[in-house]
Amino acid sequence: MNTLQSTSEIVTGLVLTNKISPNAVRNELLFPPYNDVVKAIKEGMNEPEDLILKFGIGSINPALDAIKNLNGLSGADWLSILETSYNQHQTGMKMEKIGKKLQRGEEVDPIEIRNLANQFGKGKTGRFRLSDATGVEFPFLKTGWKAIDTHFGGIPEVGLIVIGGDSGSGKSTFMRDFSKQFVKKHPKKKVAIYSLEMFAEEIVGRFRQPEGMEKQYEDQIEINCDPMDIDAVYTDAAQIEDLGLIMVDLWIWQSKAKSLNQR
Repeated sequence: MNTLQSTSEIVTGLVLTNKISPNAVRNELLFPPYNDVVKAIKEGMNEPEDLILKFGIGSINPALDAIKNLNGLSGADWLSILETSYNQHQTGMKMEKIGKKLQRGEEVDPIEIRNLANQFGKGKTGRFRLSDATGVEFPFLKTGWKAIDTHFGGIPEVGLIVIGGDSGSGKSTFMRDFSKQFVKKHPKKKVAIYSLEMFAEEIVGRFRQPEGMEKQYEDQIEINCDPMDIDAVYTDAAQIEDLGLIMVDLWIWQSKAKSLNQR
C-alpha cells in the first residue's frame, strides 16, 4: 500500500534523477516538504547541494533512497499513483473529521459521507480527459404533459432545467401543473416541491385549485417550505424514496443572484 508520504518520496526521487519532468508534477499534491522541493526545482534550483542546504539532507535522502527500492517499477505511472494517494489521503482526513463529529454526538451530512465514499472508491477526482471518455446518450423521460412531450420529447432523465421569469409570470403555476402531470404519468414516482416564496398552505391551495387532484396522486407529492440553501435541498431530497422529480421555487435565490452579479 502506497501512502501519500511514500508516493511523494518516490515521485520527488524520480524528479531529482531526471526520470520525471518537474513540470509534469502537480507539486501541491505532494506530502510536505516534497511539495516545496519540487516547487523549488521548477523555479530553477536544480543543484543537489542547493536543495540540501535549503531543505536539509533529511528531506532529500529519503526521496533518493525510495527510488532505489523500486525494483524495475520506476516506469510505472507514478503521477497517477500520486493523484490516487493524494485523494485517498484527503478523503481519510475528511472522514476522520466526520468520525469525531459522530463521536461528539453532532449531526453530519449523509450526502457528504456518500460522496466521500464514492471518491474513495474511485481514488481520483472527477476530472478526466475527453479523449479517455466514452459518451452515452441520455434518454428523455415523458412527463405526461402533452405539449412538452410532443414538442420537446419530454425532459432529460438526468439533468437540470432552469425556468426563469419575473415575479408573477407563472413559474409557480407551471411548477404545479408540471408536477400534477408528472405524477399521473408516473404513479410509482414521487415529486419533491421546495419553495422559499410561498407558505406551505398557499402551495397546498394552489395544488387543489381549480380542479384538485385525486388522493393517490397527492400522496406522491412531498412539500418543504423550510428556508434552506441548495445543499440542504439536496440532502433532504436524497432521503425520499422513488423520487422522480425535484421542483424548486427559486425566486428569492434569483434575486440574490441578481444582486451578486451587479456588485
